[in-house]
Amino acid sequence: MAESIGHYDILGVAEAGPQGPVYRARDTLVGRTVAIRVLDEAVSDPWKRAHLLENVRPFTALSHPHVATLFEAGEHNGRIYLVYEYVPGEKLGALAAGQPLNLRRALDLAIQVADALAEAHALDLVHGALTPSSVVVTPKGRAKILDFGLPCWREPDWPAPYASPEQTLGQPADHRSDLFSLGVMLYELLTGRIPARSAPPGDATPGDATPERAPAPYVPLRRANLEVPASVDRIVAKALAEELDDRYQDATILASDLRAAAAELHARDGGAAAQEAAPGGVRSSWLRIGGLALLLAAATGAAAWQWREPVARTWQRLFGIQFAPAFVVVPFEVSGADAARAHLGPGLAEELATRLGHVPGVIVLGRSSLRAFTGKDPRAVAERHRAALAVTARVSPQDANWQTLDIRVTLVSRDSGDGVWSRQYSVKGRDLLSAQAKIAEDIASGLKVAPAPSAALRRAGLRLSQPAALDAYLQARTAMAELDTNRAVLLYDTALQIDPGLVEARAGLAEALHASVAFEHRLGYAEVERRLRQTAAEAVTADPDLAHAQLAMGLASRTLDEALEHLRRAIDLDPSDTAIYLAAGALLRDIEPATALRVLSWARGLDPEEPRTRFEAAATHLVLNQPDQTLVEAARGQALAPSLPWWDALRLRTRLAKAGDADAGISEGGRSLPEFPPGVVMRAAVLQAAGQRDAAIAALTGVVRLFPAFCEARAVLAGLLRSVNRSESIRLASEIYAQAERTPLSMARCAAMAGAATADGREAGAWIDRAATSDEGLLLWGMANGVLSAQAGLHQRSYPWSLVGSAPDVTRASRRLETVLARSRATVARILDGLDDPLARSQTQR
Repeated sequence: MAESIGHYDILGVAEAGPQGPVYRARDTLVGRTVAIRVLDEAVSDPWKRAHLLENVRPFTALSHPHVATLFEAGEHNGRIYLVYEYVPGEKLGALAAGQPLNLRRALDLAIQVADALAEAHALDLVHGALTPSSVVVTPKGRAKILDFGLPCWREPDWPAPYASPEQTLGQPADHRSDLFSLGVMLYELLTGRIPARSAPPGDATPGDATPERAPAPYVPLRRANLEVPASVDRIVAKALAEELDDRYQDATILASDLRAAAAELHARDGGAAAQEAAPGGVRSSWLRIGGLALLLAAATGAAAWQWREPVARTWQRLFGIQFAPAFVVVPFEVSGADAARAHLGPGLAEELATRLGHVPGVIVLGRSSLRAFTGKDPRAVAERHRAALAVTARVSPQDANWQTLDIRVTLVSRDSGDGVWSRQYSVKGRDLLSAQAKIAEDIASGLKVAPAPSAALRRAGLRLSQPAALDAYLQARTAMAELDTNRAVLLYDTALQIDPGLVEARAGLAEALHASVAFEHRLGYAEVERRLRQTAAEAVTADPDLAHAQLAMGLASRTLDEALEHLRRAIDLDPSDTAIYLAAGALLRDIEPATALRVLSWARGLDPEEPRTRFEAAATHLVLNQPDQTLVEAARGQALAPSLPWWDALRLRTRLAKAGDADAGISEGGRSLPEFPPGVVMRAAVLQAAGQRDAAIAALTGVVRLFPAFCEARAVLAGLLRSVNRSESIRLASEIYAQAERTPLSMARCAAMAGAATADGREAGAWIDRAATSDEGLLLWGMANGVLSAQAGLHQRSYPWSLVGSAPDVTRASRRLETVLARSRATVARILDGLDDPLARSQTQR
């Protein structure tokens, strides 16, 4: 074998296979290790080679955490080669080694494979040769399907028991064939052997089987393994149905059923800790009765400890009537935490708040400002937020390496200050996320507020995460809380590199990418749109019941109705998450400002100490041309977060809207405006209005140098240079227009601003028209930071829109835009129908 294939240096043989050897190689272009499968037969006919490659290459579009990515399909010396992601680990067949696998572990692996198949089938891609040898389990415990696209080369030479009935009869495989093969694999993982099926006699292959040699009837799984629940038996039986119409039709449904079965198993195992199971997993009726009696006796005997009289009175007062309990979660106290672990206490508390938020009927208050509660008296925090209960926890490592942690969780009554519920947990590092779901379930069960765990909690209860990945993820959450979006992106990336299956980090990464664009403006939207949308889609595919995965898709959506559908779904999943209402308010600001203010008021009720609600409300009042209310909200926000530069930017923006006030003094607050580009644009506009053009040009020149991707600063600078350096003004404006032609939807707003700043009504009107021609353009038109809202500028004719406000092209385009916005308001009303204040729905005692 040659020492290289193209730009791949061969490092050695990874394995030999019936369809050709697999080499471990180094991609010299990007420096990664890959696996190259060289097909064993040369194809002399160039047309046939091209045809084969054409069939294989669509598989390069498949990207999923549980799929070994096909990077490239090419030819070398007449032989076709396939370049895959190199996946170290153990083949699934070797992992099972003919013995039943742990039930929970088997279900976890099957869920991962089903998720991967769902992604492939959504792209109309079928594996067609799925066996335990085509699945690798990585050292981190993640399943990865190998060799997607390989069966396009020729009929697979693979063990007949994994072939679906239609494949044994020589028919082509479809997505249901993959699901049959997965059913066989799961059966084998749970029993150590394959389902009883008659193989073709002699040396016949699956392709030449006949109806007389069709598989024998399915032998129920529970006959081979009595520990298998009936739910799992039903799932495998359906996956192995002989008739295509009786089999699972969609991998997502199979994955969902597997998750439900895993959640049922989780609940059963939790109950087993308190009640001994009879042999064979079947509890007799007398044992259930006896167990209940013992449980009642134990409860009575423990009254002096758990149901003391003051607690009983508190319980009656709190839970004697039906209402949705309202909690605050206080940052965890972490024993022995040094500065390097300072993020653990608030980070773990935020995770528990998220899990509690997914419990139907529960309201979690103060979530966005939770970190400010560090060291505060829990009862005082509950009183401040008018919550019935405060959740506190103490985390203590059991070993020097923090591999196992003890977590003591306590609920404290706001009224009495007593602990009304407490439980101790011993948690392995990799089980921290699933433990949070378990704690939330236990709290809900103890308070009798949820009849069954939500789908989100069931999924989270199965989560395994690498401790290093979880640590990076919690650090990223700290960075987001500190508004350091660039650092957050890096930390989320680190977490996903360690553990690609950490869906919470994937959703967080999407939020951080959006924030870096929509709020801080440190990157142009077009540069991150693809990654933002891909990351959000991966998160919602991995866990559609995670509210922040739906939030991520709402932030990444390309149309208003798509965005609102995802945000509405997120609210339904977690009605007390302030971040979701903030995203909805910002989205609606320029389209339906009155509704935006109502949604933001709900966010403020959930967390009155969150300054972003004040900022978004102030920006919305700008759109409504209500400068006095804008100043009121800015003052209230500054009282919450005095050092942020947002408030000065809002005041400067308000001066542009109030005649005769543009030359007022310009304060820069506690943090310099150059670190907040929208504020610099406002400062330059006010300086321009006050006749200080040189100072305005100097301010914008500095921000353009620091943030070259911040388009609005370049647009206004082009206008200011028009009478000073016309050639430079034309160059800047031309660059913006050229960039906008390449990405017209995301750049329409900035191009329109450039037209306004250079007093070119024709260009400004044309780009306003561009924004109004599509749903995506309309959505992106309103994605500016609140102080740069184009709608507010057009309504108020503030600089630079004042330069073209009466231009016929701008007037006509603005009317067309308003017509489109009016139609969009019907969409808003339809999707948000029935949504109301989450606090109004709860009957929390005040």
